[in-house]
Parts: sequence; structure tokens; C-alpha cells
Amino acid sequence: MANRFTDTEKWRKQWVRSLNPKHKLFWVYILDECNHAGIWEPELDIASLRLGVTLDDKEILSVFGDKVQVLKNGKWFIPNFVDFQYKTGLNPENRAHKSVIELLKKEGVSYAIGGKKKNSPEKEALTPEEPKDKKDKYIDHVMLTKKEYEDLVVKYGVSQIQTYIAKVDAYVGSTGRRYKSHYKTIIAWLMKDGIRPAKVSPDVKPEKVEEWIPPTPEEMALIKKSIQKVKRL
Repeated sequence: MANRFTDTEKWRKQWVRSLNPKHKLFWVYILDECNHAGIWEPELDIASLRLGVTLDDKEILSVFGDKVQVLKNGKWFIPNFVDFQYKTGLNPENRAHKSVIELLKKEGVSYAIGGKKKNSPEKEALTPEEPKDKKDKYIDHVMLTKKEYEDLVVKYGVSQIQTYIAKVDAYVGSTGRRYKSHYKTIIAWLMKDGIRPAKVSPDVKPEKVEEWIPPTPEEMALIKKSIQKVKRL
């Protein structure tokens, strides 16, 4: 049985926290079930039996996004797996690494020996650091970067921002309305409701910003009900 490194910080990451329990379980499952090159041959029927849940490949690929790539032969490749497991890069002189290199070549995955992948951008799923401009999904529709979320919380307070994220999400979901920036939309809604930001010096950086806590189904139901009565920007 193979032993692998695991990212103990994954449960703190917004993307993992945003998954429903079924998809969280399946994400951990394929990280364990893929081969040592990060490639998994889809066997959703077996995975469903083992996990005790119903799995749909289209739904999973939509939710996982660029965390998983479907190769030409139908197998699934986890782009950041190799970088995470072999942090110093693949060394062809290392027998274990050589096996990984051969598997990647066999499956048509281009990889720079001793460095990062040639054919895919840096992924954030398993690494401690996440791209600064990466947008996380809040509930079902609202997209914000970590910096945007922190800025809103610092200026308006976590409780206020969580409420307005839920309001914008409910409105977008019920109307299909599209916004170029959900960050600016939230600020506009706050201003329209007469809520002004706290004066914060740009030189002062908060030590810690409270993390996003998704609303309960009951809270979302109330928000959706109230949002139907309000015309928004």
C-alpha cells in the first residue's frame, strides 16, 4: 500500500469548504485512488459503491473545474498532484521519479523534468499558496478574490458582508442577471441601502479576517423571499 503526502491545510481552503459533503469525500477519494503520477481511470460505479453516494461525471467535472483534466484516453489527471508529491521536481535518475515520468509520457501529459508542467498553469488545489487573483465561489454564484472578500469584511464587517453576499447570490440565481464584478455590486447594494464603509487606513492591515460562513438553508430561504420584493441595480 502506497504512502503519500497529504495537505493538512486543504480543509481551510475556500474551494474545498465550498464543496458539498459528497464532493469533498470524492475529492479525497481520487487523491488516494489515482496512481503515483496523479492519473485516475474513472470507475464511478465502483466509487459510488465504496463511498455510498451517487456520482455523476458531468456534475463532478463541472464542480472540480481545472482541478481535474480529462485526457484524450478518457482518464482523469490531477494537474497539481505531481508538484505536491514531488516538490523538488522529477529527477530521471530517481527510480520512483522515472516511473512517474514514463507514466506521464505514456498518457500524453507533457511535463518539464526537474520543474513544473509545460501544458498547464499553476494549480491551487493542494498547494499552501493560492494565486492572488483567483476568485472563489461563495454559495452558488458570487465570485470574489480573497483580497476582495477581506476588503469588504474590513470595511463593512463580516456579518454585514455575509448577508449581502447571500442577497446578491439569491438575486443572481433567481433573475439570471450577470455582473462584471460581484465585489462592486455588493458595495453598490450596500450604498443603496445607506450603509457606508468604516474608515480604514490603507497602511493598516488586519491581523486576521473572519472566514466565510455559508448561510443555512433556512437563512437562504428568508433572503430569497425578501429579495423578490426588491428591485436591484
